[in-house]
Parts: sequence; C-alpha cells; structure tokens
Amino acid sequence: ATTAIEFAVPRPSRVTIVLFDLLGRRIRTLTDQTWPAGRHSVTWDRVTNRGDRLSSGVFLYRMTADGFRDQKRMVLIAR
Repeated sequence: ATTAIEFAVPRPSRVTIVLFDLLGRRIRTLTDQTWPAGRHSVTWDRVTNRGDRLSSGVFLYRMTADGFRDQKRMVLIAR
C-alpha cells in the first residue's frame, strides 16, 4: 500500500514534507528539495527513514515552502 501527497507551488520553491507519528516522532522525510512551479506529488510506501514498514495508523505530515507551513492528518490503511 502506498499513499500520495499532492501539492502545488506558484514558483520554484524548496519544499519539505515530513511525516510524524501522533507522538510527534519523525518517521520519514518525503522530500527536501527545490521543485519547479506547478502541481506535484510525492509517494509514501509505508517505509520509515530506518527502513521499517509500518502498519495501519494515523499520521501527521508537515509541508513547508517559501514561508508557507501547513500540517495535516492522514489515515493509512494497510492491507
């Protein structure tokens, strides 16, 4: 199971998207690079930065780009 996080940037921007568990522990950095203007998507395959595969659960992700910051909740249902 994978999930995609979609985002858009109005101009070339350094975008960082980081996943956390509900205790605030960093699980995975999905991107930390400059993206061109437009709509984009990053995929998470349930694997942590350490290489562990996670099961179903609720996770948070934080996106930052050019002074913009947003955090959302995501539910992952693994089969």
